Amino acid sequence: SVASLPAATGLSWHETPAQLTATCTTAIADTKQAVEKILAVPGAANDFKTSILPLESVFADLNDRTSTQTTLYQLSPDKAVRDASTDCNQKVSNYLVETNADPRIYAAAEKVTANGTATSVADRKLVEDYLINGRRSGAGLSDAKRAQTTKLFQHLNDLERDFGLALSNDNTTIAVSNAEAASLPASFLATLKKTSTGYTLSVDESTYDQIMTNEKSGAARKRYYIAYTTRG
Repeated sequence: SVASLPAATGLSWHETPAQLTATCTTAIADTKQAVEKILAVPGAANDFKTSILPLESVFADLNDRTSTQTTLYQLSPDKAVRDASTDCNQKVSNYLVETNADPRIYAAAEKVTANGTATSVADRKLVEDYLINGRRSGAGLSDAKRAQTTKLFQHLNDLERDFGLALSNDNTTIAVSNAEAASLPASFLATLKKTSTGYTLSVDESTYDQIMTNEKSGAARKRYYIAYTTRG
């Protein structure tokens, strides 16, 4: 028999805005507490099993606990849910930027690298990722420069999220004449709005392959491609 995904995945896709905000806030607070508890243990940073490994588990748990809360802003038909999800996404991404830049975590990755307590290939690669993320996020900089870097990365995340929202809300269309539509599959044309001269075509991921693969008119493909790449 073919294995199937069990019904109880642990993911909730139907939280109210208030529930979503509450579970998101609790998940971040629990993660912060768990991270501080790990970093507060004397000598913990000297060993992979007491530093990077438990930290990775904590961050993985945060990802699992907020996976739906941070993505519903792109999926939910309810604006209030989308707004709550957008707020959660921002809070989680801001927190992760801060942890990537945490000099204590970066120092632990340096110590573990130096003393070789990460013995397997996978464990060493994980530590390497922490080092790379730390350097890129400014964990080795002065307090002032690290704060500036953190602010910039958080702003970058905000811009990326806003662009994603703009794409999700984009309603760009182009007109396709009957002659241009002749090369398109009949099943696809049946989903489009008919006009007196042809069809109105939504420009998004759901139509991209159909047009770029089947449309024989170079002018129509160009018109579609320009509209597609300038959305948002």
